[in-house]
Amino acid sequence: MRTLLAVALVFLGISSAADAQGRRPPPAFEHLEQRVQYLEDTIRQHEFRLNQIEKGGQQPPPIFVGYACLLVDTGYSKVFLGKARTSLQAETEARQECGKAVHPNYCSAAVRCNDGKSEPWVRGYYCVVKDTGYGKVFSGEAENIIEAEYNAKAACQKAVHPSYCGKVSAICEAIR
Repeated sequence: MRTLLAVALVFLGISSAADAQGRRPPPAFEHLEQRVQYLEDTIRQHEFRLNQIEKGGQQPPPIFVGYACLLVDTGYSKVFLGKARTSLQAETEARQECGKAVHPNYCSAAVRCNDGKSEPWVRGYYCVVKDTGYGKVFSGEAENIIEAEYNAKAACQKAVHPSYCGKVSAICEAIR
């Protein structure tokens, strides 16, 4: 564990030195930086859970909450959500829900997934979308950022035509 932190600190020093000189680190360093960030997040989550247990408080919920996948069909721009214990199951569920609502040929678009992990101090996410037809604003909230985006777009699609909501970008923020 200490070795990992030492490597992370050395790497971050190299990365910040390159940034200070106005150069971007090579792509291999960017990948390593992402991995280090992931490991640091995981360590923070475990430290938070350990502190909760040591304080004698309630046992914190498990870190892993499952996968959520969002699919926007290519025909009508409707959104579909799949939730499951694995990413493949969540993706399959989203595609099946899509196939039930529209022709399955429209369900071959790329799927965006999230594993549900977040910082220990993040209680959820709040997302907002603005439809392209009337300029109305819709919001959604959930524990998972993908699900929060889905909730915002689903609220939009209930009020206006789905084509005004499916392909718009959501603005999301963590609830702390």
